[in-house]
Amino acid sequence: MRPLRACPMLPLALISALGLAQTPLAANHQPPVSLKVGDRLAVIGDSITEQRLYSRMIEEYLTLCRPDLQVEVRQLGWSGETASGFVNRMQQDCLQFKPTVATTCYGMNDHGYRKFEQPIGDLYRNKMSVILDAFQKAGMRVVVGSPGIVGKTPSWVRGAGNVDDMNDGLVHLHNIGLELARKRGLGFATVFEDMVALRDKSKAVYGDKLEAAGSDGVHPGWAGHLAMAHAFLKALGMGQSDLARIAIDLSAKTVSCTSGHVVRSHDGNTFSFRSTQYPFFLQSDANPTNSATAAARFIPWNQDLSRFMLVVKGGKATKYTVAWGSQSKKFTKDALAKGINLTVEFPTNPFSFAFGQCSQAIADKQAYETKQIKDIFRRPDFKSNEAAVVQQTEMRRAAFIERVQSLRVPVDHTITITPN
Repeated sequence: MRPLRACPMLPLALISALGLAQTPLAANHQPPVSLKVGDRLAVIGDSITEQRLYSRMIEEYLTLCRPDLQVEVRQLGWSGETASGFVNRMQQDCLQFKPTVATTCYGMNDHGYRKFEQPIGDLYRNKMSVILDAFQKAGMRVVVGSPGIVGKTPSWVRGAGNVDDMNDGLVHLHNIGLELARKRGLGFATVFEDMVALRDKSKAVYGDKLEAAGSDGVHPGWAGHLAMAHAFLKALGMGQSDLARIAIDLSAKTVSCTSGHVVRSHDGNTFSFRSTQYPFFLQSDANPTNSATAAARFIPWNQDLSRFMLVVKGGKATKYTVAWGSQSKKFTKDALAKGINLTVEFPTNPFSFAFGQCSQAIADKQAYETKQIKDIFRRPDFKSNEAAVVQQTEMRRAAFIERVQSLRVPVDHTITITPN
């Protein structure tokens, strides 16, 4: 067991803005879980997980941005669930598939949408402990996710508590989850903090139009799920290195790149590459203010997780036009020498189409995983033929995985640098 660290508090300004009685403990010193090659990751939670948005972004990132890890992801969200509910299905829906890593995201339903009372916290602590005991007994590494935030009183809540009461209750469960993670040496995802940051930072630009907690106050859209995925991927140790670093010396006419990318050809100004490691492509949304792209203005997704860097030195001109695929943009010599993040500067790029194809295939796969556990495994005849049904459904799931892998193709792309 790791020694307990001191638990710093979140800034007083944040606490005051939230109107909370309970002080959230900060998790900034909690070490991440390190993913290993060939890990099997189970993404577990309630209806917010079953929305299959943050889970999809996690799988997209690990499949396309970090293919070297060869991580297999399984989405196991269940609408309306609490930690108690997962205990009842843990063996059938999760442990039998032998995951090596898990993320959990409970608390939203556990807190009861009401003013916090100690029995609520005691039950959450008890059931989360049962889950973590089972996972650790199975040799799994775990990221305990905090619950998110409530943005408005949900339509299904009738006088049990106001928004401040609910968020205060969620902070209590956040703190319990963090304490459990610290005592057991597990990872912790700061979902609550990331969603608060998104909500508060976006107000100056969008007012209340960017709804971090979603239109119903609980279920986020792409914007809120980007904050959630950011918290989980950071807790899984992602972002510690660039996805790409392409270094060009114009005077020496040389080019180098990091693992996952190879130089195909160059003539001193035009440089062609083949890449198996993608930059992350942010999803669009019918409502642009609730899109992942909008959220990335306030959550450091590209800075933390999708650094696809181009560094150009040795130029004699003061300005250059950089063309990447069909897009081009002007940069100063100094900016290029410092390095530009191609993900930020070229949101539509040579990887966008292939990323989109894989993204849809991942969405289809995760939809089947929901059908597998919520429909097929709950049919009346399942128990009488369990082994055969599990085998058949796993074969079907394998076909979805093969589809994703077939679409994850190397991308050929060209960067041209022209003096102005």
